[in-house]
Formats: sequence, structure tokens, C-alpha cells
Amino acid sequence: MKRALLLALLALGCGGGVKTVHFAREPLGVGGARLPTPDASFRSTAPHTAVLAPFVPPPIAEARLSNGIRVLYLERHDFPVVTVRLVSSHGSDQAPLGVGAMWARLVFRGPDGKERGKIGRAFAAHGADVSPRVNNDTTSIRLEVLSGDYRRSIEILGEAIGAATFPASGLEEARDLQMSTIARRGDDPHVLASLKMYETLYPLGDRYHDDPGGTKDSIAAVTRDQLVAYHRAAIDAARLSIAVAGDFDPKVLLPELEKDFGKLADAKAPPLAKPTAPEKSTAPRLVLVDRPGASQATVIVAALGVAYDHADRLPLEVLRGRLSAAVYFNLREEHAFTYGAGSHVVSFRRPGPVFVEGAIDKEHTGEAISLIFGEIEKLRTTELDAEALADVRDDAMLDLARDFDSTLYVASGLATMGALGLPATHYVDTMKGIGAVTAADLKRVAATYFANDAIHVIVVGDGKALKAQLDAVGEGKVDVEKAPPETPETSE
Repeated sequence: MKRALLLALLALGCGGGVKTVHFAREPLGVGGARLPTPDASFRSTAPHTAVLAPFVPPPIAEARLSNGIRVLYLERHDFPVVTVRLVSSHGSDQAPLGVGAMWARLVFRGPDGKERGKIGRAFAAHGADVSPRVNNDTTSIRLEVLSGDYRRSIEILGEAIGAATFPASGLEEARDLQMSTIARRGDDPHVLASLKMYETLYPLGDRYHDDPGGTKDSIAAVTRDQLVAYHRAAIDAARLSIAVAGDFDPKVLLPELEKDFGKLADAKAPPLAKPTAPEKSTAPRLVLVDRPGASQATVIVAALGVAYDHADRLPLEVLRGRLSAAVYFNLREEHAFTYGAGSHVVSFRRPGPVFVEGAIDKEHTGEAISLIFGEIEKLRTTELDAEALADVRDDAMLDLARDFDSTLYVASGLATMGALGLPATHYVDTMKGIGAVTAADLKRVAATYFANDAIHVIVVGDGKALKAQLDAVGEGKVDVEKAPPETPETSE
């Protein structure tokens, strides 16, 4: 009806007939000749290749509070924000599974146990974003606030961690919330694949095998006494560092930190036990987590890498850039199997995973995995030429430069330095280390850490569409597991 009315109106406007439209000048392309554009001369020659200025890491400043807490800081006055990271080398693997996750939920609850109590309102009044975080290696609190409010916000943070009580009245609500988080793991194929990667690379009984968020059984067993003990260990001055980045004056910042955190006790905690390498995994090499009806397959091709202080960490980081580019070009540009895929290197105090990850069209998942294996094989067997080596080293240096893109990134990097005891010259040392990586190094670490028998493949997707494809990859028996049920949707 609307279309008929529109046609009738057009006919009336045109006098009932069809009129020929006459252009004052011929449009582009008519008659075989194209009109010149205002930027024609500019487009007639290719632009000159830009020469990137070498990245020089800014100097990291360092101080100590009276109780020994190390402070690492970097001024950035280009944006009125200050980011603070309070980080402890006491991680969740120092306590029963799930205690660290519950600590993060309860550390800022007041004596009444309410999640949005007095402490939360105090931070909100200054526009501060505060986030406790826990992993196997560290316990940390991130504070981000406008520079005009950073002193009072730091003061509130000091008061809050010093007065944390972990009230029994809030324990059950926090337990329910963490249980809900655990139940929702089945909703996200990326999360499922990541969890399965750690379960596969680390044997049962190794703390890296388990998600630090815990299981329903471990969360149900957490007690208030465990939380109090965890907090006491985490805020021990001997294990704490403070990282600060942003728009502040060190002459104002350092006395504020001394006032708020210099009173924390140094309990002379013994040094953490020297990390040990995990035992070799005996898990299946090819795992399919079946999510019926999934339109894509989440694929991870993973192996065990190295610890943060290992000499091969930098060669692996440089190799990661080369592998990411090769996998992305092959799977996306050449074959259109994915919107994006790349590789990652994760380093902890103990060896972490090195892996390729992508969301793949389920009809071509087996072929995509074979292509990933092919790119890994090239790196294991072929040395890069001088030009390619220079390119991947430059890329690794640019990745390092991105650590300084925002105060959030800077504070995160400084917190890592504090937790791992790295020197203030860490970024300068890393740049030199990247520049010293050779083509032989890259070939060696590819052959060492991506040896065929060390690689595990995790696929989350529709088992009916994927099982035969994975069998055809030829990397051994496919172990099929059912995905946990998704959380039912609830109407508002």
C-alpha cells in the first residue's frame, strides 16, 4: 500500500509521465571519461614509507616506605587521571581453592556486611573506580580516579584495607554471588576453552589446573577465619608493592602513601617457596567440548611455555608476534575462516601457556587447525631472513610501547614489576633483550615449546558438526566432553 501511494505521488510530481534528467556536467564514469578529483595530483604518487622513531621507555622512579613497601611510579600529566595498583606477591595458590576469590568479594564490605556500604559510598563520592583482583600469583587492588581526588581516594583505600573485618553477615551473600559466577562459566565458549586449556596443560592437583575462582564445593567450604588469615598475609608489608601512574606530584604522593600504608606491619614473612615446573600433562591431546547448535567453534592450540624469569621468555614473545601475523593472514585473509585469530604468551612465576586462539567457522574448523599446525611447522623448521627478523623484533618493541598507552596499562606493568621483584630498569632491559633475539633463537624455541607431542588442541563447539573434522586432523584420538549447561535466561 505504501509503495503504491509513493508511486502515485511520483507520477503526479512528474506530470504523469517519465522525464529525462539532464546533468549540468556528466557524472563520474559516464562516456568512458572520469572527471578529475581535487586530490588527483596527491593520489598520483604513493606516499613515502614512514620511518618509525625508536621507542625509548621512560624512566621508572622508585621509593620505599618506612616499613619497606616498594613504590614504583611514573608521572603522566597528559590526562587528569591517577591509577594506583596495590599488589601483593601472596596469591590465591597460597590458600585453599576459592578463598582468594571470596576475599575479593568481601574485602570492602563494612561491619554490616553490605556490598554497597559506607566504604563503597566513600569511593563513589570521589568518582573512584576500585577493583580487587586475585590470581594464583598475586592479590591486588586497582584504584582509578581523577587527579583532583586521588589523595583522598588513596586515604580511603588505606583505611579500608586496614579495617577489613570480613563480617559473617556478608559471607553467605558473597558465597551465593560467587556460586552464580561459577554457574555462568558455561555461557561463554571462550571461558570454557580457556578453563579447559589450563585443565589440560596442568595435571590434577596442580593449582594452575583449577580456576582461582573456585568450584561450588570449595566456595561452600570457605570460612571467615580463612579470609582473615588470607588478608593478613596479603597486606604483609614484606610482600606488598605499590604502583602509581598518572597526573600527580611525587612530593605530594609519597608522603600520602607513607601516611596511609607506612603503618602496615612487616611480619617478616618468609620468602615464597621457589616455584617448581609442573609435571608433564597426561591429558588427551585433542579435546572437544560439545555445545550442540553452536554456530562457531572456539579453538585453542596450546603448549606449556616458560616462567617470567626464564631466558626463553623474550624469544617466545617475539615468536608470538610472528605466529599471530601468520595465523591471522592465513585463516582470515586467505581463507575467511575467522574474523580474528592470534597467539598469546602467558608467563607466571611458574611456566605459563603459549597458545593460538580463534573463533572459527564450524564448517572449516578441522582445516583451520591443520593450517595452524602448518604455520607452527614453518617456524620450527625455517629460520627467518634478516628483514623478517627485523620486522618481528620491531613489532615486539611496539607491543612493549603499548604498555604506556594509558595510566591503566602503566600501573599494571609497574605492579607486575613489583610483584615479581623486577628492577626499575625492566623496560630498558627488555628492549635490549628483544634486540638481541636471533633467528636461530626463534627457530629453537618454536621447536622446543611447540614440539608435536607437547601441543594440545581444545575445541568448544557443536560436536555433531566437528567430531569427524577433528578425527581427520590426524593428531590422535578426540576426547569428547559435554559442555556445562548454560544459565537460563530470566526476564526482567
